[in-house]
Amino acid sequence: MLWVGLYAVVLAFSVRSAAPVIFFGCGLLVASLLDAGYLWPMLEAQATFPRHPPDSFTSVLSLLWFAILPMRGKVLPANGNGHELSVFIGPVLAWCLWRVRASRATRLPASMRTPLLVVSIVSIVLGMGSLKGLHVPTWLSPFDLLRPLPGFRSINVTGRFWGFLALPLSLVGAAALWTTVARMSSTWRLQLLLGSLLVFQLAFQAETLGSHWFRSADYRDASLFDDFEDPESINYVAVGESHLQGEVLSPTVGVCDCYDMDDFVRAKTTPGTDLILQTQAKGPGAGPLPHLRAEFASWSRIRIQADCRYAQTPAACNPPPGSRLRIILKQAFHSNWRVPSECETGATGSGNLILECPAERLLHSPLQLEFRDPLSELSARVSLVAWKAWICPAAAAGLLLPGFAAFRARQAAI
Repeated sequence: MLWVGLYAVVLAFSVRSAAPVIFFGCGLLVASLLDAGYLWPMLEAQATFPRHPPDSFTSVLSLLWFAILPMRGKVLPANGNGHELSVFIGPVLAWCLWRVRASRATRLPASMRTPLLVVSIVSIVLGMGSLKGLHVPTWLSPFDLLRPLPGFRSINVTGRFWGFLALPLSLVGAAALWTTVARMSSTWRLQLLLGSLLVFQLAFQAETLGSHWFRSADYRDASLFDDFEDPESINYVAVGESHLQGEVLSPTVGVCDCYDMDDFVRAKTTPGTDLILQTQAKGPGAGPLPHLRAEFASWSRIRIQADCRYAQTPAACNPPPGSRLRIILKQAFHSNWRVPSECETGATGSGNLILECPAERLLHSPLQLEFRDPLSELSARVSLVAWKAWICPAAAAGLLLPGFAAFRARQAAI
């Protein structure tokens, strides 16, 4: 959004027309409706759980290093690895660009050159991240000025802003390569140049994809469904540093030591299938505890029921009047968990969901916790309506525009 929006603004000034900004605004509006099912809850979650990584600085030398050399890792000081910082063009194409840097062939039209130049400069500066480490005041550091905004406050590897440079580099790189080839005779030098260029590009991309592919686990098909056929117990496992999460995750297998850089609630979890962390009896005459079992009835419903067959004593299933049960679950607390009116929810100091109910209520019939997010339900409906309203005019435009263009071409020829 930043790249396209900034490009549209600069283009509007370059061609002295408001059309690019209007077109961008319409695209942003349509996209926010089509993708409301994801976008709206994400913005709400950003406000509730903003991620605040520490300020970091990445030298522009890292951009040059990783753009020219097919290397990984972190040779120069940076807050990211090579695959995150690189807009790779390779040494051969870099040499072509340097050789024809003053050629007319690499000069773009002003309406294209100015927006590309401005957005490229902004991307380079923002990709460097915070300039506080260089003792630059905040009002002179663009990234620090934008830091309070969503996206800027949560991004960790700021070098990802350099991704925009792939567009201008591809344009001028193609022109530089064409000019270089046109100036050379068809000899072994030309063949060596083109062969080296091809090897550098394909080998770098093949290594990027292959290194993850060959070391990955075998794919196992997992059936995805909205509701379980029967209540399911989720088996939580700890992967540590030996495995990737994707190797073990499935509809009924979760990871209790997952990647978590966001500021969300981190509930205390342990490996195993038992969803109940602890059960406590409260109230007058609190006695033995009944055996409770908690399972997921669906992705958003937890069912808790007592099983008197495994009770320690008969008194466990005959609680005195007024006694209550306090259940701590291996589930993070959220205010959107709904329970029957006679029960209450809360949170422990570690962020676990607490359910407190009359003991008699739990013993009488299964109790169900349901997670309902009104904004998610509304945004999903908006997306469905927006897609239905969008498909018809988009399909009509796709069918009619080519014919209209051909008609205008015939009219112009006449």
